[in-house]
Amino acid sequence: FDQSPNPRGVFTYDGRTVSGGAAPVREHGFAAFLLGLATRGEVATDLFARRQNQWVHAYYFADDWKILPNLSLNLGMRYEYFSPPVQRGPATNFDLNGVIPGYVPGRQTYHGLADIPDTTDRPASLIFPDRNNWGPRFGFAYSVPQVRDFVVRGGYGIYFTPEITNSYGSLTRNPPIVKTFQFTGTFDRPLQVETAFGGPVTAATSFSAGAVDPNLRDTYTQQWNFTLQKKLPLNIIADLAYVGSKGTNLTLSFDGNRPIAIVTPGPGVPALADRRPLRPFANIGVTKSIGNSIYHALQLKMERRVGRGLSFLGAYTWSKSLSSADISTVGGGTYLGAVQNYFDQRSDRSPSVFDTRQRMSFALIYDVPLFAKSSQAAVRTLLGGWQLATIVTEQAGFSAGLTTVGDTTGTGVSSRASVVA
Repeated sequence: FDQSPNPRGVFTYDGRTVSGGAAPVREHGFAAFLLGLATRGEVATDLFARRQNQWVHAYYFADDWKILPNLSLNLGMRYEYFSPPVQRGPATNFDLNGVIPGYVPGRQTYHGLADIPDTTDRPASLIFPDRNNWGPRFGFAYSVPQVRDFVVRGGYGIYFTPEITNSYGSLTRNPPIVKTFQFTGTFDRPLQVETAFGGPVTAATSFSAGAVDPNLRDTYTQQWNFTLQKKLPLNIIADLAYVGSKGTNLTLSFDGNRPIAIVTPGPGVPALADRRPLRPFANIGVTKSIGNSIYHALQLKMERRVGRGLSFLGAYTWSKSLSSADISTVGGGTYLGAVQNYFDQRSDRSPSVFDTRQRMSFALIYDVPLFAKSSQAAVRTLLGGWQLATIVTEQAGFSAGLTTVGDTTGTGVSSRASVVA
């Protein structure tokens, strides 16, 4: 169906607008909102519709091979192909061949527009497909002959994930399909909310847009584990495991049209729109598969299956997760700030916002034996057969999300808090 992406408009506020020149700066974005003093406004009333087709193929081979009575292997290979969606209608994208190849848009590409020819050196999706998604799988289980009820297990596999389809939706609402007018101010020269959209559209600073890297690669994770399993007295099964996971080609989103030079905002500095590489565009949100992550964990599990009316399951995990991409490019939350500097991507690598160093969970079920064998049927029915059950979970706390501060670099990218009062 046809819809308008942003008919009522949206505003962004910078808390420094009402700081009064205090040192250190104490931001108060809500006060700027109450006064109607914004640093950016956007509005888009044109209609667009997403009508995208996509093919997904998956083929696999797997085999279980029992080499010895106490040694089994699991071998497999999986191939997956996720075609980039093709719009049944107009779509536009950007090539990342600008002043910084691979990051800054240099030209706009087209497909399906009535009055603009299709870009001949690009496929209909405007994104080149990734046909190299081979995922091997390997696992083993070895029963140690010298130790009773002792098993060693391990495994490794590669798993691919397609990019969320919402990321491709931006290609259906770029100019000239949808004109998103952006009005830009600064903290010391804010926009008046009540009059920002009141003038003619020619007063708009520029158009905002979205882009998907034409050479986007599919995200994949490598997962591995090594486990020791032993049966203990009282019918208890204990597992001690090392688990690891590495994410590669995780997608990030950043403003590919931000000014290259870093300046200190203030009087005498040219307007942000005048310093962007590709004009008349404002911010161009680029989706690019350049993120990575790593996870290591020590896991302990104790389990007693039903015996004499008692069963329980306890698990403890001690882990650490590092990443440079904690959120999806669309709808992933606000824990992680935007990419600060794509010249130095390692500076964004840190403990993941969902990193939980320690977690313990315990569940227990106990069959209450009272009255279960009473000679009186009524007593057995009413008072027998009861169970006691409990579940307890404790874990370390999540990271606290800090609201981003204003632009201190003159690039239009919100800076991160350096001091918390």
